Amino acid sequence: MEQQIQATENSLRQINVIQNMFIDRRNRRKRDYNLQTDEIASKKVRSIHDIPETSSSNYTGTEQETEGTSPFEVDLVKFDEAYLELDPNRMWTLRSGSKVEEVIYKFARNLPGETCLHSFIINDAKSLFFDDEWKEITASEVKDNSKLERSLRELMKKYTVKSVKELRKIVYEQFIPDGNEYDQSLHNNLDFINHAYRSMLFLWQKEENPFDSLKLEGWYEMNVWSHLIDLAFHDINIDLVRGEGMSNASSDRKNLTRTINYRKKIGRKGDGVFRLCSDRLEFGAIEAGRKWEGQSGTKYSNDSLKLFKMLEEHDCTTRYYM
Repeated sequence: MEQQIQATENSLRQINVIQNMFIDRRNRRKRDYNLQTDEIASKKVRSIHDIPETSSSNYTGTEQETEGTSPFEVDLVKFDEAYLELDPNRMWTLRSGSKVEEVIYKFARNLPGETCLHSFIINDAKSLFFDDEWKEITASEVKDNSKLERSLRELMKKYTVKSVKELRKIVYEQFIPDGNEYDQSLHNNLDFINHAYRSMLFLWQKEENPFDSLKLEGWYEMNVWSHLIDLAFHDINIDLVRGEGMSNASSDRKNLTRTINYRKKIGRKGDGVFRLCSDRLEFGAIEAGRKWEGQSGTKYSNDSLKLFKMLEEHDCTTRYYM
């Protein structure tokens, strides 16, 4: 009985030590963060991201973690912990001797808001490296884009006309070469191109411009993007799961250390997730918008960060994105 009491007391002391360490680290990080923010503001330092926007919509933490602390401050603590867990011998070491993760960490920990770099994702980070280093990074294991088959190029050239009337006349003509019988294994891409033009023809032939500013994002997903994207994957056993579907890979990553005493965290949600049919394996994700506001737009900035983090969690993707 005395041994059990002693073991319990030791456990409580260890828990208390861990809690105090977290509180001290949180307070120290908050103090350093405020000093760094003031320094950046006073010197008007410009980085690769001009005052990045921080979105906490995808953050899920316990009340103990977030009480009195912003999600970004908690993420900075996690960023420090993630870096310290890295093995320096397994970091991406360039020919110059620079370690990519180390360069990213030293720069990103001083930024005033969350960016892709806080997930060790390379995106628009050219200014952090010398020209020869950046060339080495961007040329590493990059595969050439596959060439478009001649029959596909010729069909799209054929459909590139100056009027809707002319397109309607030729879009219903035979598009399979040499009048052969349709074979999905051979002609699926030609069929997809023909279908895409026929679908858009319904919009192009309207007297009034159908792409007005009053249309919502859902209208574009249903009437435009679903015809131009979804069907392109029908012959390779991949589904584009639309409708703010949750990423299984994101949920799995968030719950790696979950125990039965804690509620399961949901994964990040996107406008679509590319997933192997009848399987959990994911290949990519998309975010849609009803209008283009440029790379400086709020939606583009927020969606880009969310997409990069979703892609990083997919089983088929690598650690770095250009």
